[in-house]
Amino acid sequence: MNNQDVSVEAGAGQFVWFPNARHTLAEHPGQRYQLRTESQLIDAIRNPMQVPKEDADCYMVSSYNGHDARSHEAQRLHGHMGALWFDADQGNMSPQALHAKLMQALGPCRIHTWATASSTPQAMRSRACVMLDKPIPGAWYS
Repeated sequence: MNNQDVSVEAGAGQFVWFPNARHTLAEHPGQRYQLRTESQLIDAIRNPMQVPKEDADCYMVSSYNGHDARSHEAQRLHGHMGALWFDADQGNMSPQALHAKLMQALGPCRIHTWATASSTPQAMRSRACVMLDKPIPGAWYS
C-alpha cells in the first residue's frame, strides 16, 4: 500500500522517540528518551522504515521523555500530549477517507494520515495523527 501524507504542514510539537519497539530505559532512572519534532515525525510517516514492526522506530505523542515514558501511568501523571493518534483497522477506510472524516468532525486542523505497511486494498489499515495547537495533560489522554 502506498504511504500517503495528506497534510504536510509542520508545527512546533515535541514527541518522544524510541529507536525500536523493544527499546526501554525503565531500568535506567535518570536517563531520558530523545525528543523529536513534528517535522521529524512527518518525515518518519512519509519514509517508513522497511524493517519488521518490532525493529522500527516508534513515536509517542507526548513530550514526557523520562526513563519510565513507556508506562501509561507515567504518561498520565507527567505527559503532555501534542497530538491525538487514531488507528482505523476496521471498515476498510483509506487514509484519504479517514482524513475527510476527521476534518468533518474536527474542522480545519493539521492532520497527517497514512496506510500501514500491512494495509492492502482489501483490508486497509489507516493511521492519523492530529496535531494540537496546545498540548493536553496526559490524564486527559486515553
